[in-house]
Amino acid sequence: MKQYQETADPAVTDREFDLSWKTWVTPNTKGKPLGWGSDADWAATIQSAQAYGGVTSPLETSQLYTNEFVPTGAEYVPPQET
Repeated sequence: MKQYQETADPAVTDREFDLSWKTWVTPNTKGKPLGWGSDADWAATIQSAQAYGGVTSPLETSQLYTNEFVPTGAEYVPPQET
């Protein structure tokens, strides 16, 4: 973080990460690398956008995301809730 924002406080950044990673993992992405997208989660996003966001066009999840570029390996899997 310091590389991009010199005034960043490492303790604050670490705490933010510790608290926020839990919101990045869904039941459908648990155990997957950070950034990996779930078809079910994207389908729910489409439904919400159509119901509440004014999206009227039909959409397929494959039009919105790909996991092709998500790195693989255990080092990319965020901590798991126990």
